[in-house]
Amino acid sequence: MLKKDLDFHKNGNKDKIQFVEYNHLLRSKHLDVLGCALAIESYMTDVYYTFINGDEELALKKLSGFSEKPWFPKLGFSFKNGNGRGPSPKSIIKILRIFKGKNNAVKLIKNPIFGIVFIKGFGADYNSDLLISLVAPFLSEYTNRVAKENNLDTKSETIDVWNANRKSWEKGKITIAKFEDEDDFHLIVPNDILVTKLPYNARDFIYRYWRSIYNDRREKNGKSKLKRKDMYQIIKNEFDNDLTQYSMHVLDQMSTIEIYNYLNRFKRI
Repeated sequence: MLKKDLDFHKNGNKDKIQFVEYNHLLRSKHLDVLGCALAIESYMTDVYYTFINGDEELALKKLSGFSEKPWFPKLGFSFKNGNGRGPSPKSIIKILRIFKGKNNAVKLIKNPIFGIVFIKGFGADYNSDLLISLVAPFLSEYTNRVAKENNLDTKSETIDVWNANRKSWEKGKITIAKFEDEDDFHLIVPNDILVTKLPYNARDFIYRYWRSIYNDRREKNGKSKLKRKDMYQIIKNEFDNDLTQYSMHVLDQMSTIEIYNYLNRFKRI
């Protein structure tokens, strides 16, 4: 019988869709957060340096090649139905080119939430796929502990594991577990890394964060502030109501620190 006070997500619970959230992951009380941070940051910087060293095609493959695996935790979105088309290749290349032109841009790409905010098709479920893939060994350690505490059946699974020191994918074994009322084995994740909705997206970036910066600049030039509806009309009329396209336009006008401050303002959510 499972413990009544569960600190882990019960696989197969379909009451609500949940996602792994980057900032929650790095604050978890149940995981090796330093190991998780190293794995994520080393992979993202590897993508960036692959790009700036001239191999755009490989960088694109590295950032767009994640998908849900049968051993993933069941967080409410269907493996059978898939998770959409994934991130737009054009958006990935464009954002990497923009970052390449910024000073000290590597600090931007270390935080993977830039994908959700700036890359079309890089949704919450795809972001979960990326994070779970990179920190699978640490989720395996947690799964093993939960299984022992609750007498769950376990088995070993061979998967591709990211080696942060060698910056390469290598074969490794993880522990996956099965609940009594489930037929399949999966990783188990702690509840404290999950959210039902991400607070950051292109709309929040444009209408809350960028509009404030833009209006400060207008005031310094003696111009009146733009209301939300005014900015909406600009995006509708000049950018075909495409928030991603407008975000790319905006990023060209922003400094590295301004972009960095947005990406890191959610650390305490």
